[in-house]
Amino acid sequence: PNSITTLLGSTVDNCTKLTSVNIPKGVTFLVNGFAISCTALKSITIPEGITGIGAGAFAFSGLTSVNLPSTLIDLDSNIFLGCPTLSSVTFSPNSQLTAINSACFKDCPLITTITIPSQVKTIGYEAFRGCTGLTSITNEAVVPQTLTEEVFTGVNVANIKLNVPAGKVTAYKTDPIWGSLDVQGKDATGISNNVVLTVKLSVANDVMQVSNVDLMASVELYSATGAKIASAINTECATFNNLPQGIVMVKVTTQGGTSDVMKAMIR
Repeated sequence: PNSITTLLGSTVDNCTKLTSVNIPKGVTFLVNGFAISCTALKSITIPEGITGIGAGAFAFSGLTSVNLPSTLIDLDSNIFLGCPTLSSVTFSPNSQLTAINSACFKDCPLITTITIPSQVKTIGYEAFRGCTGLTSITNEAVVPQTLTEEVFTGVNVANIKLNVPAGKVTAYKTDPIWGSLDVQGKDATGISNNVVLTVKLSVANDVMQVSNVDLMASVELYSATGAKIASAINTECATFNNLPQGIVMVKVTTQGGTSDVMKAMIR
């Protein structure tokens, strides 16, 4: 019943024939080892109001997916450790989560994508170790979390696309751990930086020439602060004169709608 507020330790742990659990709405915390080694457990309903999940709560279980409520503040260590069939982890919009602790998702090889909520400040040791299927992470945090080298042990990080907030690409790319992933996003101009086109860019003094094998639908120049300086449309070669000194961002869009951005220094 919903009048229950506390579930004691070992409530359903090692129940190897248990297939689903529905947590009452009055419960605010799931204790350590709550459903550890429930190998047949496929689904669980975790309601709004839960603020914390204890260490190893669902370790070595048969969960295939989990939806985590917005009220959740802390994910303790080893919660989903060794869940071989867990493939989907979804955080609610407006998530209040601040911490993903050590080995939280360790050895969950079927997780391919995950979104880290914006309020997360801490990601612990080996949090994603052994998540060999991981190919995409969206990190909504404006400030990159400080990670240890072991966070992604056993994972081919070069194959993981890391989507970050607009204007934070440089912060993530220069981070010693996050920067080893394939950082995607928008720079300070709001231009996506994740597509590469065959574009020739030449600069001499205050003159810039942009050319491409295919017809370019548009070429747009921006200052480092995001202000548009100049543009040209429907051309194979665009020439810009009397450009201001400093860094210029060049956005090229093809007739097919593909865009890329480059940086140039006007001296």
